[in-house]
Amino acid sequence: MKPRLLVWLRRFRPSYEGRFRFHRALAEACSGLVYPVTIQDRSYRSSLIDGFTGRGWFIAPLAFLTAMAAMLVAVVPLAMASAPVETFLLVVIILYIATGWAAVRLTRRLGYRAYRGPDARLQVATDLDRVKQGRRAGGLGVEVMQCDDEVWQDVVREALLRADVVIIDVSELTEHLRWEIRQALDILSPERVIFARERESDGGGEAREAEMGARIASEAGIETQRRLQVVAYPARQAPPGPARRRQTRDLIQRLRVVIAEALVSDRERATRAMLQPRS
Repeated sequence: MKPRLLVWLRRFRPSYEGRFRFHRALAEACSGLVYPVTIQDRSYRSSLIDGFTGRGWFIAPLAFLTAMAAMLVAVVPLAMASAPVETFLLVVIILYIATGWAAVRLTRRLGYRAYRGPDARLQVATDLDRVKQGRRAGGLGVEVMQCDDEVWQDVVREALLRADVVIIDVSELTEHLRWEIRQALDILSPERVIFARERESDGGGEAREAEMGARIASEAGIETQRRLQVVAYPARQAPPGPARRRQTRDLIQRLRVVIAEALVSDRERATRAMLQPRS
């Protein structure tokens, strides 16, 4: 079966500062179900987390091996020349600093795919078509597609036109997000659009999510008779330990359920409705 594409839209954050890491749970929830991508403009600088959970997982062992090899190349001639101990230490320090700097730079770069210039829309369309055809493997997390500010709307539309399901995080609702919500609901059926939002307290379940859906529709100016599909997640990350693992596990399970339901074809959904007993 060819891969399905999930597009995650949200307001990017420069840091989390104790907030729940939604992207980690989403990456695990998507495993085996969909290929997840998200879109950012150039105002956000990719983080080390993006790199290590994306295509940069090999950087740490590669940096270590590179440092060892460079140290051997530099130290052996010094040893043969009977250089002072201070020189040895200085060379080792310089090598480790240089290798560490290069590793950080490369990891940040591998945290996203960059699309630049007037051909950005075509490049994104080509890459996503390759994903849908199963001709490109994903990373270990959500793939970040970075584009110039001038073309972000075109890039978002190209992604939405190819998306099988969309998750829109409206915890911090902006004008850009309102535009993206309108585009998503215009291009995809409402059943394929999932809204995510932070909740300040635990509990509430489906009743809380239904209340959130009504609030989101009002705040975003959405005119729909259908109940919005909403996934609520903790605003703050629990301390390390069982509580955090349970917090993440529960969200992963919830996301897998709603994503799988959103992937049901319109024809299958109509068949289900016909087979339901009428009261």
